[in-house]
Amino acid sequence: MFRHTPPIPHTRSPSRRHVLKSAAFSAASLAVATPITLGQVRTPSPQGKTPPEPPDSGARLVQLSEHLWVYRGPIQVGVVRDGDRVLLVDCGDGTVQEALRQAGISRVQRVVFTHHHRDQACGVHPLADAGAMIEVPAGERQYFENVAAYWNDPKYRWHIYNQHPHHLMLAEPVRVDATHQGGEEFSFGPAKIRVLATPGHTDGSISYLVEVDGRRVAFCGDMLYDEGQIWEPYSLQKGT
Repeated sequence: MFRHTPPIPHTRSPSRRHVLKSAAFSAASLAVATPITLGQVRTPSPQGKTPPEPPDSGARLVQLSEHLWVYRGPIQVGVVRDGDRVLLVDCGDGTVQEALRQAGISRVQRVVFTHHHRDQACGVHPLADAGAMIEVPAGERQYFENVAAYWNDPKYRWHIYNQHPHHLMLAEPVRVDATHQGGEEFSFGPAKIRVLATPGHTDGSISYLVEVDGRRVAFCGDMLYDEGQIWEPYSLQKGT
């Protein structure tokens, strides 16, 4: 038994004149369109939220209180001020130094790190050369002082297929003047700083809770970002 199939309706192909007219209209539209930069493109997140604005091309210092600032650059750098000297929490690519000079701050006395990844620390060498104290998580000291052990080990250069986010080591070593671990407390000028053990983003990550001017601000490196989101889930499997 055969089933009758109705014929497919014929769709008229557009004429050559119609195609040329449409192309001309599209070209004219592009000519008058307002150009945008890649940084202006916004793609909604899966939750329906629009990602926050990226940092300005001209990174800047933002004052949180009399003695506490944040430098908005490639990463966020904490700045604790005491007169003409400052303590930095992480240093990013080092461009914070120029912003500090423009603000009349000439002396970076201490740099305390949350973890060893090079996006947090790649600008450390000029600061160390200028005499700043370099202070790092106790569990990650070797990742600052002995990076050659990592880069000279073939297993870290070849056959890295798992994409685990641990291969963000500094390219060059830097001296370490002191280490910190969870539970410690120290002062810098009027600020009281408490060290919190926050393993997860890296095995030895720590955070710094700064209490000054009636405020309590935690600098946690890449443990959290954006609107309280995690950077990636893999590392947290090893956190405690």
